[in-house]
Amino acid sequence: LCFEPKKKKEMSQKKKIALIALVSIVVPLCSAIPPPPPPQWDSSYSGLVLRPSCSLPTELHGRVQAALSTLRTKGCLLRDLVRVRDRDVFTSVSRALLGQPGHTYRYLDTRLFEAKAGSPRCCDPDMRAACQALWALNSFFCTDVPRREPEERLDLFIKAEGVVGKGSKHSDEWDLECTVPPQFNVTLLNFMDPAAMRHLKEEPYYGMGKMAVGWHHDENLIAQSPVAVYSYSCHSDAGEDLRGLEVSRWRIGLKVAWDIYTPGLALPLQSGDCYYMRDDLNTTHQHCVLAGDNARFSSTHRVAECSKGTLEYIQSRCTEALANLGVDPESGAHSLRSLLPLTLKHCEDIHNEVEFEWLRQYWFQGQRYTRFCSWWSGPMELLERDWKLMETMVGPLHMAPHMAPHTASHTVRLLVESQSQAGFMRVECGARDYWLDTRLMGKSLHNGRGKTKRLVSLVHALGCQNAHNIRARNTIKHTDADREKDIPHRLCPHQTYFDIKQFIG
Repeated sequence: LCFEPKKKKEMSQKKKIALIALVSIVVPLCSAIPPPPPPQWDSSYSGLVLRPSCSLPTELHGRVQAALSTLRTKGCLLRDLVRVRDRDVFTSVSRALLGQPGHTYRYLDTRLFEAKAGSPRCCDPDMRAACQALWALNSFFCTDVPRREPEERLDLFIKAEGVVGKGSKHSDEWDLECTVPPQFNVTLLNFMDPAAMRHLKEEPYYGMGKMAVGWHHDENLIAQSPVAVYSYSCHSDAGEDLRGLEVSRWRIGLKVAWDIYTPGLALPLQSGDCYYMRDDLNTTHQHCVLAGDNARFSSTHRVAECSKGTLEYIQSRCTEALANLGVDPESGAHSLRSLLPLTLKHCEDIHNEVEFEWLRQYWFQGQRYTRFCSWWSGPMELLERDWKLMETMVGPLHMAPHMAPHTASHTVRLLVESQSQAGFMRVECGARDYWLDTRLMGKSLHNGRGKTKRLVSLVHALGCQNAHNIRARNTIKHTDADREKDIPHRLCPHQTYFDIKQFIG
């Protein structure tokens, strides 16, 4: 195997050994068919729990399965455009996100916006009822996952399948109650139809069969938090009659991450079964979804890391940035209260976050759900309004009222890093000497605005209303005087000077 990742940290020695060894060896596989696996398995999957369908209330089964079918019929489950290995691809799995109000979930560089579960503002009453049913399942998981009773051990659930023998260490550890019940804040719904999923890849390590979802860890979760999954199999959209035929079940594959010695696991699932990944299983192990013959829904309940993924968070960030924008009470004109480089950079970081992490993500994919639930429409319009105000703060920059403009006779010299254009800029204007971060303009250069306009905007920030005759001079090296200055960054050896003359104050 040959892996040459660009501009990434070197792979760990353990990972390298695993990649090389997998070329020439066959890793053992535990499944429902072979005899019980070797003893190493007993201590390798202690965080996995299977809940058979008979252990859930019958009424809850009916509500949840009807809800999943309703969401599928209404067209709420959609494919996402995600980023995988520097390529933009559509997922083969159709998804939707339910969750607490204002929550989002980010995976593979894509932000999903929750459909507010059971909201009165939900446009469709059938969808509202479906969301309420799935949130009832979420509440059930919040109370059931922490239970640590001996009879809930994995080996007792799947002993009949011939996977785990006696002597599991679970019996000694699972009598304890979990002190802090998990609070699942998002539910990611998945729909997989093998008839519509062409070119499914073979599982590469153990020969488990076709994979609907490849090996992965669930992303952006609170550390050590559990994951609960409800599985429901139904008829395929292709309408194939499978009666009288042996139907292949859906299975969950698990393996210890980058471990070539511990056997893998293929766990078969009946319709209505649930399984829990407790403790650090999601961190230390990888899992995949092995395709069956029927279509399958899964409702995956997670404790998402939402410190930077809620509406409340991004609204507070907008408030921080706009605190630097002053408004003239008479004319209504906007001006910047502070031109400190750190303040300007902080405002532009927020400006970029609002645009690239929220607005673009929502208008590109998130608004697809507005025909079912309009909860996000109002907040996103307000967020766009704040973004437009932040646009006035950076292009062109405005001078704060208390800063006196410079006279027309002053010459401003801008020192710009010539290679990356991402360093600090020294602005000499008369007797004043400024250091500005060129990154305070954020993505503007990459959005097609020219370097000249960028520099003119910075000159405006220093009180010069117009700038002309901008031209590049020869590339020079730094002087000792430059190096002796108290500069908040490490300058590169070569810089480019720009002379800006003929100012009209």
